[in-house]
Amino acid sequence: MRGEARRLLFQALHDGAEAGVFALDDVILTGTAIAAIGMRVAAWFGPDQPYTREQVADHHARLALRMLGVTPKDEP
Repeated sequence: MRGEARRLLFQALHDGAEAGVFALDDVILTGTAIAAIGMRVAAWFGPDQPYTREQVADHHARLALRMLGVTPKDEP
């Protein structure tokens, strides 16, 4: 399952870069960094944190978009 998720992520990044939607230097390195962000959440997030699941998910999504050279719509 992890391998399939990795393949899908890299394919989406490749396709987005080819279509001119994403501006990234390296699909593998950028994809690995984005995947690592998601994996690390499980190591620190819990009920003792001052964030909701939605806040964490939204923040990480904005970080990933920035890594891809995309400015999220809710930012200037």
